[in-house]
Formats: sequence, structure tokens, C-alpha cells
Amino acid sequence: MKHLIRMIFSVSLVLFLTVSLCACGSKTAADLSGTYTLTALKDAGEEGTQQDPSSLGLTGELVLNEDGTGTMTANGNQNSFTYDSEAMIISMDGTDCTFTYDSGVIEFSADGAVIYVFTKNQ
Repeated sequence: MKHLIRMIFSVSLVLFLTVSLCACGSKTAADLSGTYTLTALKDAGEEGTQQDPSSLGLTGELVLNEDGTGTMTANGNQNSFTYDSEAMIISMDGTDCTFTYDSGVIEFSADGAVIYVFTKNQ
């Protein structure tokens, strides 16, 4: 009987910890909201290949609002989009792009060739 109680307790503890870790990993729109600056361009096909966008004459800004909307400005041209912080998807002009977020850095690719790296402004 003691063995059964220990086993039930152990399984319950593992389930609780698993659910807790999953909840900690998800980001909300409030977590992501803010203004980000384009800080790098990466070649999606070559690991470690990165360029400074300013060396190419490019500027960019990404603004994420808490309501799941945002704007991206590149060299003065502004586009509106929506985003889903749980699915990690940006939807712009009928196209969905997955993005990653880690320590104030958002990365996504609209065309599969270039990865845009935006760093959150402090």
C-alpha cells in the first residue's frame, strides 16, 4: 500500500512539474510587446553567416503591441501585421511567418532565405 501511495505521489509530482515548465516557457503578448530594432541579417542557408544591416544601408523597426498587432518599418516603409504570441506566428499581407523569441531578441524569416534579427530597445 505504501508503495502504491508513493508511486501515485511521484507520478502526480512529475505531472505537476511538467505542466509548470510548459507554462513558464510560453510568452504572452505583454511579454513580447515593445519596440525592437533590426540588428542583424543572417543567411538561413549558412550557419553563422551574419551581416550588420546598417552596412547595407538598411534600417528597420518592429513594434509589437499588447493587443497582438504590430508594425514593421524598413527603410521608411511601414507595414501592419498581427501576431500570435502562443503560436509564435506573425501574419502580414496574408503570409504567416514563425518567429523565435529569446532574451529580448526576435528572429524570423519572411522568404526562407534571410533571417531578420530584431533586438528589443531598453
